[in-house]
Amino acid sequence: MGEPETFELGGQRFRIDTRAGKDRSLSNGDSFTLVKTKAMIDFYQDLAKSIEAKHIFEVGVFQGGSYVLLDQIFSPTKMTAVDLSDVPVDPLMDYISSNSSRSVHWGKSQSDEAALQKIVDQDLGGRLDLVVDDASHLYSQTRRTFEILFPRLQPGGTYIIEDWAWSHRPAHQKETSPWAGQPALTNLVFEIIVLLASGPLIDAVSVRDHAVIITKSKTQRAVRHFKSRELWEDLKLRGREMPRI
Repeated sequence: MGEPETFELGGQRFRIDTRAGKDRSLSNGDSFTLVKTKAMIDFYQDLAKSIEAKHIFEVGVFQGGSYVLLDQIFSPTKMTAVDLSDVPVDPLMDYISSNSSRSVHWGKSQSDEAALQKIVDQDLGGRLDLVVDDASHLYSQTRRTFEILFPRLQPGGTYIIEDWAWSHRPAHQKETSPWAGQPALTNLVFEIIVLLASGPLIDAVSVRDHAVIITKSKTQRAVRHFKSRELWEDLKLRGREMPRI
């Protein structure tokens, strides 16, 4: 792959850099690094035409490019994010410094229920329209985030899990892969599809090669506030166990 491609949106400059992690450039005062293909960028621009996302929670920030991109595309009323790294990205912090309705929480695990619940209440006023999980991409952590945040999503809201297909890519087919022993994130996709078929909580699941898009239903069950441990109550497996791949 050659030099990263750049583009501008809403007065902000972005640098598309999907190279291996160690080779990626960092965000700076000139541009934000964005680890997304053009197809992914087009996807979010198209999505913004079909949904209204006024309260957004991004899980996983990296260099802040995706945060700024979502902010520019959706123009939310409030937006927040968490990242496991405890080292703030200075260009991103400069970007949000003058806007009290924008926040990022560093050094926060996507599995920390108390922290995520507090952030939804304090930063988003308890309302959640869109979740974008672009964090660990690991099954257990991503599933836990879904258990925590999906119940808080507004009826008809949208939940997106990016890069679900990593375990099926050539780089992860060998035992030398750093994630060789990790369960595929595909397992969570299977569970969510079964949840769609089993009960009233999900209206639709759309699977693309780069993301899974889950639309929460508007039924009475989805409207009421339910706890994360209740999420899988309707999972109908005919007495069988889900396989793990």
